[in-house]
Amino acid sequence: MNPTMLNNSNKHPPANTTLWLTVAYAMVLVYVTLHPVGAIRWTDAPAWGFVFKPWSKFGVTGFDVWINVLAYLPLGFGLAWLLGQSRVKRWGGKTLQSFIQVLLALMLSAGLSFLLESLQSYSPVRVASTWDVVCNAGGALAGILFAVAIKGRVSWIGRLLNHIIGLHRGALWAVIGLWGLAQMHPQGWSFMTAPLALVTEGWMPVQGRAMPLTAMQLQNLETIASVVALSGMLSLIRLGLHKRLNLIERSVCLLVGLVFIFTWQTFSYSLQYGLDEWQLWANEGVMGAMGFIALAYAAWSLLPAPWVAVGAVMSLALHTALAQMLPQHPYITNPELWQQGRLIHLYGLTGLVSALWPILALAALVLQSRYFESSRHSNQ
Repeated sequence: MNPTMLNNSNKHPPANTTLWLTVAYAMVLVYVTLHPVGAIRWTDAPAWGFVFKPWSKFGVTGFDVWINVLAYLPLGFGLAWLLGQSRVKRWGGKTLQSFIQVLLALMLSAGLSFLLESLQSYSPVRVASTWDVVCNAGGALAGILFAVAIKGRVSWIGRLLNHIIGLHRGALWAVIGLWGLAQMHPQGWSFMTAPLALVTEGWMPVQGRAMPLTAMQLQNLETIASVVALSGMLSLIRLGLHKRLNLIERSVCLLVGLVFIFTWQTFSYSLQYGLDEWQLWANEGVMGAMGFIALAYAAWSLLPAPWVAVGAVMSLALHTALAQMLPQHPYITNPELWQQGRLIHLYGLTGLVSALWPILALAALVLQSRYFESSRHSNQ
């Protein structure tokens, strides 16, 4: 690799990560807006006909307005941040750069919203609305202005990300982000994901996996599942870090990642089982896995990236297999514990992501493998 190109590309390594995260979030918006896709029926009516209908506030609640505003705020922020690291910054002075950045990001956000609302016109179970486009654009604009406002005032965050995030590791960080979405699907086993049967049951029926478990069997399975799942997550975080980090910096980043994982698991269990049951994930089986997790934490901190990549593949392959073999957890089969109504399913998206997550993680590792290889050669 040309050293000059490498030095130039190191100036903004988070740009790749921001791109992947923004694309992943846009895909979530597409899924939620068009669900169910199977209900879409093409007709001769113009897709944009909803624009010419009289605006009416009938049926539009405050919740509808705020959910449409908040839904596009992260998209606007991500697009503005990306444009701020692109060639837009070379055009004119700072005022013109900011104006172009805001305008382009707003056009992209509003354009996506208009396109999705137009497609909704062909769905008998969805209602295309100009109000939705306006609210989406307003939310995107808020995110855009926030990104522009903080860009120059929190430059230390940018420098910190430049130092921490590995070059071209965006796919890995996108998968790490999707793990959070996958945990919002209730399947009972702490840190694990749902079986592929959740996706294939429509065309490949499977028998129920409910089976009685003794207390000791349940505890042992939860220990194994926690070790496999957390080892895989820690390895992904480790591979997403920049090779310049020393041992102490890598250890601190992995520790922060582990704290975030536990915090997010607490949040997801609070939604699934109720605020009073947030600690359900910290059962005896999970606590029994902490010693093994400490060993994995030490190993991923000490070992070079190529060895961690091997460990990541093994952990994720075990995760994929284990997710198919685990029986239904007692939390799921006991209606007194599981309060499904508290969970935001995003029209089944959480279950879909949960079932596919280990495969997506393995695919991200394959996609990024050429960068691991180039990194290894550059160190020789």
